[in-house]
Amino acid sequence: MKPIKQYPAYSPSDLLDKLIYLFNLKNDVSFSKKFGFSASHISKLRHKRTVISPNFLLRIHDISQISISELKKMMKDKRKYFS
Repeated sequence: MKPIKQYPAYSPSDLLDKLIYLFNLKNDVSFSKKFGFSASHISKLRHKRTVISPNFLLRIHDISQISISELKKMMKDKRKYFS
Protein backbone atom coordinates (compact mmCIF):
# COMPACT_ATOMS: atom_id res chain seq x y z
CA MET A 1 0.00 0.00 0.00
CA LYS A 2 1.41 3.39 -0.94
CA PRO A 3 1.68 6.24 1.60
CA ILE A 4 -1.36 8.49 1.94
CA LYS A 5 0.52 11.54 0.67
CA GLN A 6 0.72 9.83 -2.74
CA TYR A 7 -3.07 9.58 -3.10
CA PRO A 8 -4.18 12.48 -5.31
CA ALA A 9 -7.56 12.86 -3.61
CA TYR A 10 -6.12 13.04 -0.06
CA SER A 11 -6.91 16.51 1.23
CA PRO A 12 -6.27 17.45 4.83
CA SER A 13 -7.21 21.02 3.86
CA ASP A 14 -10.75 19.88 3.12
CA LEU A 15 -11.01 18.32 6.57
CA LEU A 16 -9.65 21.45 8.25
CA ASP A 17 -11.92 23.74 6.23
CA LYS A 18 -15.03 21.67 7.02
CA LEU A 19 -14.24 21.55 10.73
CA ILE A 20 -13.54 25.30 10.80
CA TYR A 21 -16.91 25.86 9.14
CA LEU A 22 -18.79 23.41 11.41
CA PHE A 23 -17.44 25.01 14.57
CA ASN A 24 -17.78 28.56 13.25
CA LEU A 25 -14.08 29.28 13.72
CA LYS A 26 -12.25 32.11 11.98
CA ASN A 27 -9.04 30.43 10.84
CA ASP A 28 -6.40 27.78 11.47
CA VAL A 29 -5.14 29.53 14.61
CA SER A 30 -8.57 29.46 16.24
CA PHE A 31 -8.88 25.80 15.17
CA SER A 32 -5.53 24.96 16.76
CA LYS A 33 -6.58 26.61 20.03
CA LYS A 34 -9.97 24.88 20.17
CA PHE A 35 -8.57 21.41 19.49
CA GLY A 36 -5.25 21.80 21.34
CA PHE A 37 -2.75 21.65 18.48
CA SER A 38 0.06 24.01 17.65
CA ALA A 39 -0.53 26.41 14.77
CA SER A 40 2.62 25.11 13.08
CA HIS A 41 1.25 21.54 13.19
CA ILE A 42 -1.96 22.67 11.50
CA SER A 43 0.08 24.50 8.86
CA LYS A 44 2.13 21.37 8.17
CA LEU A 45 -1.07 19.35 7.77
CA ARG A 46 -2.65 21.91 5.46
CA HIS A 47 0.40 21.98 3.20
CA LYS A 48 0.85 18.16 3.23
CA ARG A 49 4.24 18.31 4.91
CA THR A 50 2.94 15.81 7.45
CA VAL A 51 0.00 13.44 7.44
CA ILE A 52 -3.04 13.35 9.67
CA SER A 53 -2.29 10.81 12.37
CA PRO A 54 -4.69 8.49 14.17
CA ASN A 55 -4.05 10.53 17.35
CA PHE A 56 -5.14 13.69 15.54
CA LEU A 57 -8.37 12.03 14.40
CA LEU A 58 -9.06 10.67 17.87
CA ARG A 59 -8.67 14.08 19.48
CA ILE A 60 -10.98 15.66 16.90
CA HIS A 61 -13.48 12.82 17.45
CA ASP A 62 -13.36 13.20 21.25
CA ILE A 63 -14.10 16.92 21.08
CA SER A 64 -16.51 17.01 18.14
CA GLN A 65 -18.24 13.61 18.47
CA ILE A 66 -17.90 13.21 14.69
CA SER A 67 -17.15 9.58 13.81
CA ILE A 68 -13.68 8.62 12.65
CA SER A 69 -15.08 7.28 9.39
CA GLU A 70 -16.83 10.60 8.74
CA LEU A 71 -13.61 12.50 9.48
CA LYS A 72 -11.76 10.25 7.04
CA LYS A 73 -14.42 10.92 4.41
CA MET A 74 -13.97 14.65 4.93
CA MET A 75 -10.29 14.35 4.00
CA LYS A 76 -11.05 11.91 1.17
CA ASP A 77 -9.13 9.04 2.73
CA LYS A 78 -10.78 5.90 1.38
CA ARG A 79 -8.27 3.42 2.78
CA LYS A 80 -9.47 0.87 5.31
CA TYR A 81 -6.22 1.01 7.32
CA PHE A 82 -3.60 3.56 8.20
CA SER A 83 -0.16 2.73 6.88
